[in-house]
Amino acid sequence: MFGYPVYFVNNNMFTGSHQDNIFIRLSNGDREDILSKSWGARPFEPIKGRVMKEYVVVPDLILKDKKGFKEWLNRSYKYVSSLPPKIKKDKKERE
Repeated sequence: MFGYPVYFVNNNMFTGSHQDNIFIRLSNGDREDILSKSWGARPFEPIKGRVMKEYVVVPDLILKDKKGFKEWLNRSYKYVSSLPPKIKKDKKERE
């Protein structure tokens, strides 16, 4: 996405990098949890004014903690795995 690597589960994006950031997709509860802490997490905004509502930039405090990062990455994977598979549309259907 935007020239940076991203990862998918059932054609649904769950994590990736953008510029100097790592972002993850979280459920409402997990998103509220990580954003309510004073760790520096913030909504993912790849273009100014265009917030991707289910995505959060993982703060450095968590990235530096291997166990903590693994926990949040697993939360993201579990949530996205629970979503229905995204069916890609044919080029003709998109037009």
